[in-house]
Amino acid sequence: MEMSGKKDPVITIKLSFTNAFLLKCDEGYLLIDTSYLNQYNNFKNNLAQHGISLDEIKYVLLTHHHDDHAGFLKPLICDTGARLIVHENALSNLEKGVHYMDMEYLNTCTKITLTLFTLIKRHTYPEYTVKDDDIVIQGDDENILNEMGIDGEILYTPGHTSDSISVVMSNGDAYVGDAAMNFLGFCNIKYRPIVYRSLDRVYDSWRRLIDKGIKEVYSSHGEPFHIDRLVDVLRDTHES
Repeated sequence: MEMSGKKDPVITIKLSFTNAFLLKCDEGYLLIDTSYLNQYNNFKNNLAQHGISLDEIKYVLLTHHHDDHAGFLKPLICDTGARLIVHENALSNLEKGVHYMDMEYLNTCTKITLTLFTLIKRHTYPEYTVKDDDIVIQGDDENILNEMGIDGEILYTPGHTSDSISVVMSNGDAYVGDAAMNFLGFCNIKYRPIVYRSLDRVYDSWRRLIDKGIKEVYSSHGEPFHIDRLVDVLRDTHES
C-alpha cells in the first residue's frame, strides 16, 4: 500500500483510559474499539457533541478483546446492528466476556499498578457471540477497509495479545490498540505494552508497522507519537 499525504478526517473519543477512534466510511462510521461498559453513555454523549447519531455507527473494529476495548461492544451492536470486525483469536474470550489473563507484566511497576487496579475493577464485560454478517479475519487484510470506503488496511500485530490487529492508513497513520502505548510514563514502559504474551512478537509487530511506512502512531492509551520513537526503542533493545 502506497502512503499518501492526504489526511482523512478522524474523530478521537477519550473514554476513561481508552482512546476510541471514528473513521468515516461510505455508509457512516467505523468505530475502532469501545471502552469499559460503564462508558457507554459517555460515548453516546460524545457522539451527540459531534453531531453523529448512534445509528451512523456501521462497523466496530476491535484491536483486541480486553474489557477496556470491548466493554460496551454488545449493547452498542444491539442498539445499532453494526458489523463487528475482529480477529478469530478473540472469539472464545468475547463469548465468555473475559480477559485472557495468562500474561507477563512488563516490569515491577506495571505489576504493582495493575494489581492495585484489579482490586477495584473486574475484567469482565457482556458476552458477545459473532453474528452471521460479522467479519472474522485470520491475519492481514488489504481489502475489507477499502470495500467500506476507507483508504487503509488491517495488519495483524500480535504480542500484547494473540488477537491484536491494527488499522494502517495510506496517509501514514496507524491505529494500533495496545501494540504500543504512550502512558504510565513513571513505569518507564518506553511505548511497550504494560502486559504482554510475547515481547519478541511485540517488537516484530513494530517492525511490520515500520516496514509499512507508518509515520504517526495512535495508541489506545496516551497521545499519538511519531514512529521514530519505536525505531529508537528497537535500536536500544538490539544494542543492549
